[in-house]
Amino acid sequence: MGTTQRGTTSPTPLFAVLGHLYVSRSTGRLSLFDSDTASSPYMEFWFKYGVPCFSTSKESSTRLGNLLPPRAKAVVDQIVRKAAGDGHHAPLTGQLLCAQSIISNDELNRALVEQITRRLMTGAAMQRSRLEFQSGYTHFAGVPLSSPPVSPLELAARCSLLAPLDTVQQYLLRKIKSPKIALSKDRRIPATVRELLSAPLLDQLSVGMELEGGQPTPSAARTLCFLAAFGFLEAQKSAQTEAAQPKASNDSVHDALLPSVQTMEKATNHYLLLGLALDATATEIRRNYRVLALKAHPDRAQAHNTSAAQTLFSRLVQAHESLCKESRRLLYDEELVASGEWKSLGSAESVSRCFDSRAAALQARGLSLEANRYSALAQMVVGNGSNARWAFAYAWA
Repeated sequence: MGTTQRGTTSPTPLFAVLGHLYVSRSTGRLSLFDSDTASSPYMEFWFKYGVPCFSTSKESSTRLGNLLPPRAKAVVDQIVRKAAGDGHHAPLTGQLLCAQSIISNDELNRALVEQITRRLMTGAAMQRSRLEFQSGYTHFAGVPLSSPPVSPLELAARCSLLAPLDTVQQYLLRKIKSPKIALSKDRRIPATVRELLSAPLLDQLSVGMELEGGQPTPSAARTLCFLAAFGFLEAQKSAQTEAAQPKASNDSVHDALLPSVQTMEKATNHYLLLGLALDATATEIRRNYRVLALKAHPDRAQAHNTSAAQTLFSRLVQAHESLCKESRRLLYDEELVASGEWKSLGSAESVSRCFDSRAAALQARGLSLEANRYSALAQMVVGNGSNARWAFAYAWA
């Protein structure tokens, strides 16, 4: 049937195993034993190309009938009783209900996703468990494996919040060998997954960070473990190596021109905060944010400045989120003109030129509507911003 990989007691967190199966696109069955001496698994999960498809469990709270709409419960109980009378289980209850038009495929898929999620989170929280994976299982109850609409990344991120910390730390000691690491430039973490991870750590990893001798916080340790298991980390040169190789002169000049912490604290808008011109490119926005976020991170502040650093860091995050997406940036620029705050960014002529430059760049990308709205803003600035709040209306005429 395939090869079996046996495990010892809690050698690797369950969510990290999910990462290895996902990266290797493995198909097979993962068995979870609740103790060293257990002879039969407490739970089993079937995977197709690294995505969980079906599961079984000894506990009854996640029985499929409990997760389906109430109208299906009586039929489910009848199917289960009949199967028990015949001396076997009824693993395909959902498919039988769909065949009888008692539930829809969407309702079945939602129940399956909820069932897999609850069981994996239960397994992830176990203090002492043993995991075994056997490849080659391509069918469940005689039916070929098929994946419900489940996200392995989001599932694993949720499971990481419950994982025993000692197991996570042991895994990190084995997995991460490089003294300096960063987020991989080739892979992007989905937004729904980022929300479940440590935001300060992700910000540090975006520019690279050195692993110090002390233990990371529980949240940071779990995030590191998740990123390592799913292949989101890459090794970087150590600080000593980088020190021996001087930066390019243009990078040094750029960093020197960025606002200081004191200047950022006095900034009245997102552009001043990030040290950007109104016509800054997406690359410039991202670069300045990364450098300034590292400079202003609360972990680098003195003890008595922690609160102020946290406030400044939150402002930087908000500024980046407002400017990094075209639609949000356009709305923010319209508010700048409406409030008159644009005057802090230069003369009417220079600001108008920046808006015209943005309009030309958007027009070249085929975004005519957005380009027209920027052209209208340029006209409003030259006209001292009269009726500026409704400047965008001219673009629709």
